[in-house]
Amino acid sequence: PKNIEKMRDFIAVRPGWGIKSRFDLFNRLRQIDNGGHRKKFEELGMHISSLSEEEYRELLEKTKGDNEKLQEIRIVKKYYEELGEKSIMAWDYGRDICLCRWGYMAGYVSEEEAWTRIMAVAQMLQNKFDSWEDLGRNYLIGRQFWSYEKTKEEGHLFEDAYQRLLDMKSSPWNKYPWDMDLTDTKEVGDANKVSKEQQINGK
Repeated sequence: PKNIEKMRDFIAVRPGWGIKSRFDLFNRLRQIDNGGHRKKFEELGMHISSLSEEEYRELLEKTKGDNEKLQEIRIVKKYYEELGEKSIMAWDYGRDICLCRWGYMAGYVSEEEAWTRIMAVAQMLQNKFDSWEDLGRNYLIGRQFWSYEKTKEEGHLFEDAYQRLLDMKSSPWNKYPWDMDLTDTKEVGDANKVSKEQQINGK
């Protein structure tokens, strides 16, 4: 990969990551496997589901002034039951795939190592979700849960990117069916060429 040092500097200071070695990279990937942001989402969801409406209003009142916590509570209240077992898996594992790409570009993993994990994650997501639209929406919900400030600053950019991926005829979401055979290396390779041309920088 080109510009290895530049990418290493990038992911070393990236908020929430601080990856400075191969060990750090695999530690972050392990954290995602062990629950990621799903863990907090699900724990909060179980708690909020047990509250009466009066208790829920009291919780909001107690949290007033803390926008990050209020955001978490409201997102969980709105989506926890609807998402069910999917939780915010697309958010966590979308970041996982991004880390694999960055890890390769930083020289911390080989291309083969990166693709092995990416394809395993892709197959898992394909089995869990129903469509590109379903996956993308789940990612956006997860991102909203993750950060009030980032949603406020950049949420509209991600919403716009999501809509363009749905609407544009040249979008990989429209060119490649959701149920494409992920064991077909030629089909996957063609899809990867498109995705490299139309990447959205993961955050």
